[in-house]
Amino acid sequence: DVFLDTPSYNAHTVGCDTLYAGVPMISLLLPDNDSKNTGDTCQDVRTDKLASRVGASLIKAANIPELVASDMVQYEEFM
Repeated sequence: DVFLDTPSYNAHTVGCDTLYAGVPMISLLLPDNDSKNTGDTCQDVRTDKLASRVGASLIKAANIPELVASDMVQYEEFM
């Protein structure tokens, strides 16, 4: 089982519940200087707002930062 966090608007409370239950959660967090993905798969994905950064924060707080994808290709590979 794996929980795929939606890139533009993250899970918030459901993300907390997911991690508490021991289910790995995957989230996308693009670098600050690259708010739009330059790949062909999804050019309109933005992660520069609070609502799109919560999942990565939860994962990092749970001390499993390797589950935070830094681009759409890596996010898709986690699937």
